[in-house]
Amino acid sequence: MFYFLLTILVMNHILNIKDFFKQHFCDLISIKEINQQSVQISSSYPIRFLEKELKNQFPDIQFEFDIKIPMAPTQLPGYMIKNIQNTIAVVSGKGGVGKSTVSCNLAIATQRLGAQVGLLDADIYGPSIPTMMGLHEKPKITEDERYIPPKAFNVECMSMGLLQNEGPLIWRGPMLAKALIQMLDITAWSALDYLFLDLPPGTGDIPLSLIQKIPLSGAIIVTTPQTIATLDAEKAIEMFLKTNVPILGIIANMAWHECQNCHHQNFIFGQDGAHELAKRYQLPILAEIPLNGDIRQTSDQGFPIAAQSQHPLSQTWMNAALKTTQNLAERKSKFPPIRQG
Repeated sequence: MFYFLLTILVMNHILNIKDFFKQHFCDLISIKEINQQSVQISSSYPIRFLEKELKNQFPDIQFEFDIKIPMAPTQLPGYMIKNIQNTIAVVSGKGGVGKSTVSCNLAIATQRLGAQVGLLDADIYGPSIPTMMGLHEKPKITEDERYIPPKAFNVECMSMGLLQNEGPLIWRGPMLAKALIQMLDITAWSALDYLFLDLPPGTGDIPLSLIQKIPLSGAIIVTTPQTIATLDAEKAIEMFLKTNVPILGIIANMAWHECQNCHHQNFIFGQDGAHELAKRYQLPILAEIPLNGDIRQTSDQGFPIAAQSQHPLSQTWMNAALKTTQNLAERKSKFPPIRQG
């Protein structure tokens, strides 16, 4: 009887911490009593961040987490990137909507959930990941001439901005796509649960070439509510649908601006554009991020908000990461024999 009551208490507390756990709790999270002092929590997406909260609520109980991140199917069955369990593309139909900002914060938030995470800056014409993640030194090289990705906020990072000398990169599209794929292959990634790819904006040759050659577990669409932005985001959605890459959801960036004095919300770029897009394609909204000066400042300083647990917007990124990994976990399936690329 004690075991049953303890399980119910722990389950109810988890549900109270995160309301959206309720939707697929039984499928993705299970709780098992080991003895009167121990409880095992199993999950197919990262929830180790719950440990501190549960220990505070149940100080006499020892919690054991059994987290097994499944490998989701990709648009290239049978292929995988060495040491990478899942690859998630972060994309936008146009530049200037905050795709790289989303990539950095989402990668950091996913790591804070308890996952092993990497971030590849594939936006080769404007590699901003090194600045946003506070990285300045070039990667070290192993004896077999592979790059060791530097870490920032416990996220492994690689970017052409860490390799090239200062100045513009003047290459044609096919050469860039080939260079990016080579950079991905010769990077000595650790065993990662998730690798986020900050893809170039648009639907041109480079994004399309990467999608056709890199196995992707899913994609996240970044847009502002503005009509011009959502029209371009729709093109990106169509590109992924035609190439059989699952779309995990939409992040509405710069959704509103809140006055710091009176807290009035002003919808500068419109209000319902992202929601209408999500409804049209039956996609979830993973997060709505406000137009906030702290986001700009922390990105410029190389200390993203997702890494600052005390900032009010940090929890927004955590929620987005949790929804992303949860959606991906639902897509687990049987695989054909794996070929490592």
